[in-house]
Order: sequence, then structure tokens, then C-alpha cells
Amino acid sequence: MDNRINKAVSIYKQLYNTDNKKFKFLPNWLETTSYWFNMEHNNNINKKYKKFSRGSIIYLDFGINIGHEFSGRHFGIVLNKNDSPYNSLVTVVPLSSKNKKHYLPLQNIVFKTSLSILNKTVDNIEFDLDVINHVIFTVIEIINKNNLQNTLEQNTIDYLDDFAIKTRFPTEREVINKSKNIVESFNLYNDPKNFSALFNYLLIDVNDRKSKVNNLREVINKYKKFDKNTFTCTQNVVTISKLRILKINAEDPSGRMKLDFDSMKLVDNEIKNKLIN
Repeated sequence: MDNRINKAVSIYKQLYNTDNKKFKFLPNWLETTSYWFNMEHNNNINKKYKKFSRGSIIYLDFGINIGHEFSGRHFGIVLNKNDSPYNSLVTVVPLSSKNKKHYLPLQNIVFKTSLSILNKTVDNIEFDLDVINHVIFTVIEIINKNNLQNTLEQNTIDYLDDFAIKTRFPTEREVINKSKNIVESFNLYNDPKNFSALFNYLLIDVNDRKSKVNNLREVINKYKKFDKNTFTCTQNVVTISKLRILKINAEDPSGRMKLDFDSMKLVDNEIKNKLIN
């Protein structure tokens, strides 16, 4: 093995053990880089890539770079005019939530709108979870009664009276209708033993929804950094591989978000003034 590799590894280890925060991400970056090098060597990299519109906001890993070159994971604005699924590169201008010299302030409409939608989605899912939880107990109450068909609605109402919640509580009619539909779809009128299948179905549904809420909250916390201030780092325009594009998780809408026309015009003018004129 070339001794220069061992020397580089030794230096990386020394840097990782310093107080420089940038170098704390070295293990992740080196692992990622070696992974893609290996994929490239074995010809296992896809030939087609996601196509992005100009102005799209994407989340990228800029890597660990030298000096004032942009490093780490950040959002960026796509500058490509005519992107293609066969284009493996994307040119971006990075975004920051912190103001620095030469940074261009932007209106944060995109992140504000996305946060509003994400928070509303969380509210809707949590409301559904309220309904499902109450339906589970309601169906248990229903099954415990011998006369299922005739006592369904009154049992449900009695249950709701006992377990009333002051805030964001589903209406009686919502739970009643959902309970009826579930009881009928699982044929509980004729065979209450099917409740075990119903319970497993609802349990999976609840866990899936809870997982989605956790993912949404992770995205929301990341986006909150841009809720008040958003700046473009026009001096750090860079062309990088689309393989560096990331998602915070499955609920991250980056890539589908797009900068408005006026903000994009500001970015274009700033790039012209800083890099061309």
C-alpha cells in the first residue's frame, strides 16, 4: 500500500481529535466518499438522475472542504437552466440561515410555506391518531356487548362521554361512523373473533402514522432555522455530483420546493455582479 494513504489516514485521525467542529464530520464524509468511489469502480452507479427545475431547493452534502469553501450539509438553489435525467451534475448556490459578509438576504416564503404545510400535516395525522385510538376502545366496548347491531351507536356515545378530551377531540359522529365502517369491514357483527385481525391492522396503522409524525418533526426542526432569515452564499456557487443530494428523511419536501420568480431574479443579479461583471 502506498505510504501516502497511511499518512493521510493518520492526519485525518489527528484532525478528528481536535476542537475544530468541521473535522468532527470527517468519518461520515470519508465513509460516504469511499462508498461512491467503490460504486463507481464497480460500475454500479445509476445512469439516470432526478431532473430539477431551475430555482428548486435541494438538500446536499457539500463534504469537508478547504478554508472558506462551503462544507457540510446545507440547502442549495439549483441554477441549471436545462437539466436532464442524464445529467449527473448540478450547479447550486448554497443557502444559509446566518448572515455573513457578501451573503444576499432573501424572503423566506418557501420555508415559511413548507413549515405551514408540514405542521398542518402533523396536526392532521395526530387528529387521525386520536380517532383511531378512540375507535379501538370503542370497538372493544362494542364487542363486549352481545347486541352489536342495536347498541353500536349508543355504546359509542357512552364511551365518548366517559373519555371526553377538551382539545382537538374528534366529534362523536366521526368516531361513530369510523367504528361502524371498521366493524362492518372486518365482519365483526357475524364473527367478533375477527377483532384480533382488526387490532393488528390498526396497530400497524398507528405505528406507521407515529413514525411519519416523528419524521415530519425532524424536518420541521431543520426548516425552522430558515423560518426567520434565509441568505444565499453567491460567492460559493459550485457544480457537484447529484449523488451528493440528500433527503433529511422520507417526509422532506426538498427538491419539490422552488424559489419564487422575484427571489430568483435577485439571486441571478447578485451572481452577475459578484462573478461576471
